[in-house]
Amino acid sequence: MKILSITIGIILIALSIYGRYWRGKRKFNRANFFGEGFKSYNDFLKKTTYENFIHFLGVFAFIVGALLILIALLLG
Repeated sequence: MKILSITIGIILIALSIYGRYWRGKRKFNRANFFGEGFKSYNDFLKKTTYENFIHFLGVFAFIVGALLILIALLLG
């Protein structure tokens, strides 16, 4: 059980790091000389809401992963 908890914790932390990278890359690719490029206000709302939701899931996954590893090591 200890190995499984640590493995799941590492996977969740890795997914959260990748989500953070993915969000930053999307934001970088949208940027241009005049600022961020959106086709319309609705496009802005959809994309930023989606990216903020992914960010929230990433933070949640990081916390859960860290807690799984910590509990597995402490209760070992």
